[in-house]
Amino acid sequence: MLFIVLAAGLGKRMKSNHPKVLHTLVGKPILGWVLSACRSAFDPGQSNRIVVVVHPDMAEVVDYLEWWKEETGIKGVENVFQSERLGSGHAVIMAKETIDRCEKGERVVILSGDVPFVRPQTVQELVQCAKSCDGAVLTMDHPNPQGYGRVFRDPQGFVAHIVEDKDCTSDQRSNQEVNAGIYVFEARALSWALGRLDNENAQREYYLPQTVEIIQKHQGRIAALKVDDAIEVSGVNDRLQLVALDRLMRLRINHYWLAEGVTIVDPENTTIEPEVRIGIDTIIQPYCFIKGKTGIGKDCVIGPFSQIADSWIDDGCVVDRSHLRGVRAAKEVHIGPFARLREGTELSESVRIGDFVELKKTVMGAGSKAQHLSYLGDATIGENVNIGAGTITCNYDGYHKYPTQIGKNAFIGSNTAIVAPVSIGEGAIVGAGSVIVENVEKDALALARGQQVQKPGRAAVIRERNKK
Repeated sequence: MLFIVLAAGLGKRMKSNHPKVLHTLVGKPILGWVLSACRSAFDPGQSNRIVVVVHPDMAEVVDYLEWWKEETGIKGVENVFQSERLGSGHAVIMAKETIDRCEKGERVVILSGDVPFVRPQTVQELVQCAKSCDGAVLTMDHPNPQGYGRVFRDPQGFVAHIVEDKDCTSDQRSNQEVNAGIYVFEARALSWALGRLDNENAQREYYLPQTVEIIQKHQGRIAALKVDDAIEVSGVNDRLQLVALDRLMRLRINHYWLAEGVTIVDPENTTIEPEVRIGIDTIIQPYCFIKGKTGIGKDCVIGPFSQIADSWIDDGCVVDRSHLRGVRAAKEVHIGPFARLREGTELSESVRIGDFVELKKTVMGAGSKAQHLSYLGDATIGENVNIGAGTITCNYDGYHKYPTQIGKNAFIGSNTAIVAPVSIGEGAIVGAGSVIVENVEKDALALARGQQVQKPGRAAVIRERNKK
């Protein structure tokens, strides 16, 4: 099958420097949702290709398509340019060379790049509907059809013609069955009809729906499939619609996970992006943002206001009001509240990361803990290590990053500065307030602080002086 996605529209009402189809719903570009629907609707028994029609000024869209091809591994994706925006029919004509390479009987699916809710199942049903005809059109009944093309059927129920809203007579405008803008055609019939399009209409544009009438007038048959849910075929024209559909998409995703055994305490105020995976009996509390390719195991608790991106959280973990990106946490890890874990951090089983702790590219062994007010960067920490409050690894000299090694069962006292590169041996103890600039041997006690001096009665003198 050949899928053609029309994405060359300006989207002026978005008032944006970026193409409309790259604005996001739940973290994924509108065009990405449409491409995913195409991919899921592929016929496994055929060669499947996708052509996206864009304007030459849309370099961002072309770049996104290259990224999407690499990300999905689908090679049969290309773009063609529509230099002049002369209507939907003209946009499809830009892909005519690809259409003409289709085999006889091959189906061409045409979708809009700004209709993100279309379900793959609906596309597949429309393809089946078109198998015994020259094509099929997706329609819906709309209580307020203003702006939509009206669909008119013949006595047998096939589509006779589609009239755009601006070309409708007053009687025709009362028809509530409207064109949803998604089509399937037999390739040869479509190519033949495209060659006979004209622009004799109010907009002086080449309308794709005219192909339906052209095919029908030459003894062809175009079926219609009516959808019940108007949201499925809703487009995005401005930011108000974008926000409304974003909310509905979030709810669709959250309702899916509720049905899969995940507790989402407040679905209206929880964002879970489409590539996230979550295990059963996990609890997601309100105002969480779970993004990218994140996986969360079963029996976890993700506390309110947490932000997790591109991370793996294993079974039985707790993340409490914390930010994680590019993190891997093994079973029974407890993170937060108010922790920040950055890319390259790996936490083994039963690690404890407490409040106002930041980790970057740090590996912590099983049972180790950093409970308060610490920064650990470029560090490798063994099992059962205690990191005292206020400990930092001084890993950056303004030009390069340097590693810190801490052996298992070591104890790092509070307010310690470890100046990398440095190694602290197994079982070593570092006294509180130390500045460690040299390696510490196994089982050694390291102290690196100035000698305490005491001057009796001096405090009272200072107070009196300050009062005066």
